[in-house]
Amino acid sequence: MVQVEGPQDLVRRLTAQIVTIEVSAAGLGPGQHSVSPRVILPQGIRVLIIQPAQILMTLSPT
Repeated sequence: MVQVEGPQDLVRRLTAQIVTIEVSAAGLGPGQHSVSPRVILPQGIRVLIIQPAQILMTLSPT
């Protein structure tokens, strides 16, 4: 769940195609890692809450 705030007209136009959630594996080796997702939103809208705040990522050796 992502809770956001911003001007009502911008928030009403949000869709799954506009909101991007990403995690980075940069600098992490194989194994399990707890990482924080990053939410990318249009300018003027900000994130209030991200749940879960951490996700578990498993990286396999190549």
